[in-house]
Amino acid sequence: MKTSIYAIKKEILANPNYSTEISKFTFNRMDYFVFYKDSSNMDEIKNKSVQLIVTSPPYFNLKDYSSPIKSQSSQLPASPKQTKKSYDEYLNELMNVWKECARVIKDDGVIFVNVDIIRIKTPTGNVIPLPFHIMNQFESIGIGCKDVYVYKKLTGVPFHFGRKLKNRSEYLLVFSKSNKYKWNLDGIRTPYPKNYIYPPGHKRRNPIGEAPSTVWEFVPPFQSGGKNHYHYCPFPDGLVDRAIKLFTDVGDVVLDPFLGSGKVVARAKYLKRIGIGYEINPAFKSVIESMIKGTQTEGTKKSSDLSKL
Repeated sequence: MKTSIYAIKKEILANPNYSTEISKFTFNRMDYFVFYKDSSNMDEIKNKSVQLIVTSPPYFNLKDYSSPIKSQSSQLPASPKQTKKSYDEYLNELMNVWKECARVIKDDGVIFVNVDIIRIKTPTGNVIPLPFHIMNQFESIGIGCKDVYVYKKLTGVPFHFGRKLKNRSEYLLVFSKSNKYKWNLDGIRTPYPKNYIYPPGHKRRNPIGEAPSTVWEFVPPFQSGGKNHYHYCPFPDGLVDRAIKLFTDVGDVVLDPFLGSGKVVARAKYLKRIGIGYEINPAFKSVIESMIKGTQTEGTKKSSDLSKL
């Protein structure tokens, strides 16, 4: 990008004079910002300045996000030893973040949430329909759910738990204030399969390519074995890239209020968008910085191998 650092700060940040000396704020390049603080108060960001929010909130009482993973002896991540909050308290904390997301998102912006039903370790043995509770939360603040996709994991836990089948899918919820949110379908079309029902040149065959379905199939980042463990829930590059290409243009602002591994900001940087992330746990700072700094913008040569993180 040719825009000056100060101009970008002024356009997005409520106070463009934030400096690298402020401990909660790390400003490394003109194309991304990372705040190590609670995202229930994103007062650094101006109203209606974000085009896309891509995030996956921490799951209630399932996974321990207190520090980066050093090792994992089994397929199932360890959960906290005791529940530190009730499910209602957990939802209230999420709601505080969603209200801030509603404030900073543009009228034609999209909030894209990856979340799943809680199937195991529930008090009664019944599933907890977290995605539907989140839909109700957004509805209560005037943001509708415009579509629901499914993230189908092409690899995953190879066994089932109790009387539940293997779970290899999660929900992708699409929220917006408007029915006319930004939509770049041609940017994510893929080549037609050889046996496609309509031949080349047919009026029902788009010359650019086939539009994806609501089932998004990706291989999750490898999470078994030593140094590959950098976070319990890293996004696949392709999933984040598809969302960014579909709902934004080059130069738009992409936010993740639960940054975790840093993947969303890294992919925003790769696709020449401005990435902003919030991470409440500073223990992940080195993981986040390595992820982002190891990602070059699209069309340039990588300077490091992310598989070594």
